[in-house]
Amino acid sequence: MITYEPFRIYVAAKNIKKKDIMENTGISPATMSKLKHDRPVSIEIIERLCSFLQCEITEIIRYEKEIL
Repeated sequence: MITYEPFRIYVAAKNIKKKDIMENTGISPATMSKLKHDRPVSIEIIERLCSFLQCEITEIIRYEKEIL
């Protein structure tokens, strides 16, 4: 499972507002909701976030092995 928990932690630690992210990346409120609830988003969205935040992909996304 992909989780965006690192993104949420990164944004909180840097005190970056959701509004600023949306204004600077063109990401919609619906996509921000997907990030909040660990739902799939396109790699283009991840790329926009990395560009805006000036970070590596591993700082905003993590794979967690699902236990069956």
